[in-house]
Amino acid sequence: MLIKKQMKLASLAAVGFGCVTMVAACGSDDSSDDDDSSTTTTVAYADVSGFVATDCARSGCHDAATKAGGADLSTETLLKGAATGVLDRISRVGGAAGVMPVGRTETTSYDSTTNGAKLKTFLSQ
Repeated sequence: MLIKKQMKLASLAAVGFGCVTMVAACGSDDSSDDDDSSTTTTVAYADVSGFVATDCARSGCHDAATKAGGADLSTETLLKGAATGVLDRISRVGGAAGVMPVGRTETTSYDSTTNGAKLKTFLSQ
């Protein structure tokens, strides 16, 4: 009976040690798998307003006076309000019907460019 108690205690000690080791290992993980802050980017209107003004809200297109297609993209509020349509149009490949910015002929979509990616992030926040 003494041997059974010793074996039982040894088993419990091994299980306890394993649990403590696992908990300690969880606390010392420096890989930061749960911290995705390094991949999360916030894009402010100031980061996109310059190229939106020249690529989208320029005179004769989506400015306050022209409102091509009924879309005025000249302010942050108006741009955010048109997010669904803008995201659709900038995701189209150059040469496709309705592609934006107008005249884009590249074989990649605008949202794959640096400015397009920033705009997509801004509109998706």
